Formats: sequence, C-alpha cells, structure tokens
Amino acid sequence: MAILGGNDNVVEAHPLVQKHGGEFQVPWNGFHVDIVCRKDDGGFWTIFDRHTGNKVRVSFDRPGLNAQCDRASSPELVDLKITDMCQHGCPYCYQDSGPNGVHAEEDMLFGMVDALSRLNVFELAIGGGEPTLHPKFDRLLEYCHDKGIAANFSTRSLDWMRNDARREAIVKNCGEIGRASCRERV
Repeated sequence: MAILGGNDNVVEAHPLVQKHGGEFQVPWNGFHVDIVCRKDDGGFWTIFDRHTGNKVRVSFDRPGLNAQCDRASSPELVDLKITDMCQHGCPYCYQDSGPNGVHAEEDMLFGMVDALSRLNVFELAIGGGEPTLHPKFDRLLEYCHDKGIAANFSTRSLDWMRNDARREAIVKNCGEIGRASCRERV
C-alpha cells in the first residue's frame, strides 16, 4: 500500500490510481542520496528525499494487515511565520504584514525547530512578512539543515542574493525557494 500525496480533505482517488487502476510503479528513480525514512504508528514508512522533496508512503505488510496509510502520525510539513515585517506593501497581503512588523523571538524559533526535529518533521515552509529580513534567518536555515529538516521559504526580496557569502549560505542550507509576486490582481 502506498500514499501518493494530494489533498486529504477529499475522498476521490489520486489521478495515478484512477489512470492505472491501482497498479503502478513507485518512482524510485526520482530519489537522490539524501533520503530519510520514518515509520509511522499505522505500520507504514514515509520515505522523503530532502533534495527533491519527493515523498512516498509504503507498507511492507500485506494489504489489509493493520497498515492504514490514511494519515501520518506526525506532521510531514509545517508552515512557520517568522516575521510580520515586510517593506513591499502588497495591497492583497493576507498576512497584513508591513514595514513596522515585528520578528519572532529567536528562542521560540529555535525551540520550535527542536520540537519539530523530535517529531521527525521532514520540511519547514518559512514565511512572513518577508522572512529574509529576520535577523536570524540565515542561522535558522542552517539550524534546520543541521537538524535534518528541509527548510523552504517564500520571498519577494532579491536583496539577499546580492551578497555572495549570504547567498551561498542560504542556498546551501535551504530546500526550495518560492518567489512571491506583488503585482495587482486583475
């Protein structure tokens, strides 16, 4: 039994299951060497590639033998807002962040990463405001990396890329980077 991902709030079968009638090959060739595994309470394993973000849940038991892959026993990905500060002023910002926003406390952030590491969380999606403005942002990425958590973030700023040392450290320690847009919606 394997879980393919998708939205766990709906009951429709994953498109691959619909297309192949429940029989298909697990895409092992999409994995690299930075793989971690976690055995969940339901008797299944989650295999996660920190490099690509690929995730596969699999049971090595025969189908129907106490291996329910409905949900993981702990989170696989957690969103974490680290600042409310942002200088971009997007008119549709759902976070209501702005130039006078405050940063999350350092002890809280690093304590949160420690707790997530104990739960074997695979990924952290870091956001804000503008997360690259947080004074401990670079260190937070490094700490996540050291704890085995793939730290991804969304940013609208390119300022951090202009500093060669900072750019190299961020790219070395993060998973993926999402580029946000601040254009008016039509």
